[in-house]
Amino acid sequence: MIRLLIAVFVTSIFARNTLNGPSGYFWVPNGFIGQDGKNSGSITGDGKSWNFGTVFWKDRLEVSISNYYAQKDNDGYKAKRVGLPVIPALKLKISEEESSLLNWGTALGATLGYGPFFAATAKANWPFLQPELTSGISLGVFPNFLNTIYGFAGWKITLADSEANPLPVHILGDAMYASSSKVLGEVEEAFYSLGFEITLAHHLGFQGIWRQDPKTYLDIVEDREVFTVLPNQNKVGEFQFRFVYNFDALKGGAK
Repeated sequence: MIRLLIAVFVTSIFARNTLNGPSGYFWVPNGFIGQDGKNSGSITGDGKSWNFGTVFWKDRLEVSISNYYAQKDNDGYKAKRVGLPVIPALKLKISEEESSLLNWGTALGATLGYGPFFAATAKANWPFLQPELTSGISLGVFPNFLNTIYGFAGWKITLADSEANPLPVHILGDAMYASSSKVLGEVEEAFYSLGFEITLAHHLGFQGIWRQDPKTYLDIVEDREVFTVLPNQNKVGEFQFRFVYNFDALKGGAK
């Protein structure tokens, strides 16, 4: 009976879209292309941010659309959205290697909020515990076009059985840091997040996400060295949840 339940849940594991489209964690993309499902997406619990992504060109190119594109702007910590998911994002596979114990991949891509990016990911296929780690860089587009360099990281721990079959429970998080393009020592954006994911059904997962932006976001007037605290901050942290889904599973199982 236990083996049957594991088999059902294993076939339901699928790619996770970031809030702005590309597959990855919550905000940070990883180095794989649509790992377990070619057609996937997500919607936040309040129904305000949603996206969809699919994979083309023999699993080399991932194209996604979203109505969300940034979490920090000239007002500070504030979600930036449009009405419909029309903002495109791309991710292109550079390399991918698989073995019985370790998979790794690299990818190039671009989003509106964080600009062109590079990500590299390593994922272990061990019994009981399967950690995954990503690091990367991007050149910010919004609000300062190509003037900000972001460093980012993401991680995920998947529980597994003794035969290395993944279970439907994941712990994951991501982080990003970007120095201000105007004043040395100040930040453009900095955050870290921690959360979980549980597979609810053959095509549906549930994520809970806690994010904190520990630095004070400032409005900096260049040359005058005038600093004004922006109205929206997230220094105490914020929790949100979302649903992730996979259209491949609706057709009989993730590909």
